Formats: sequence, structure tokens, C-alpha cells
Amino acid sequence: RPPKVLVLRMRKVGLLDGTGLALLRDLATKGRSGKGSTLVLSGVQPQPREAMIDARLDDVIGPLNITTHIDAALDRARVILSESRPSPRDET
Repeated sequence: RPPKVLVLRMRKVGLLDGTGLALLRDLATKGRSGKGSTLVLSGVQPQPREAMIDARLDDVIGPLNITTHIDAALDRARVILSESRPSPRDET
């Protein structure tokens, strides 16, 4: 079973091409369908961010899930995990 959240550190990715965009789209789409992990990106540099926006990948991943720093990505992952926990009412 995949983890609920996948944090992908991209701080050393200075250039993102079509192959990278396709891989990210696949990961994000599986996560949104419930068959994979919710994708959160950290340390996204300007060119990869622009490439994602041009490819409308930010709409698939979710703008809140594209962060500039690992701390922000981990905070976002915590929020996602807290939202996915069953409420006490659901456990009875």
C-alpha cells in the first residue's frame, strides 16, 4: 500500500522537460484517484515551476502542494495526513 503523502524534494532540479512533466503528472493523477500518494513538491526552482504552470500541472498537483522549501512541504504533508484521518465518530 502506498504512503498517503509523497514528498518529492526538487531543490537540485534546475530544468524540467517533457519526460519529467509526464512522470509528475502520472504520480499526481494516481494520488488524486486514490490509487497512489498525494504528491507534495519541495524546493521547486523557477524553471521547473514555470514548466509545470505552462503544462497546467499545477492544477493537477494543486498549488498548495508545490512549495519552495522542505519545511513548507512537510507542513503541507501534515495537513493532508490530518485531513485523511477518520474522525472519532467514524471509528464507532
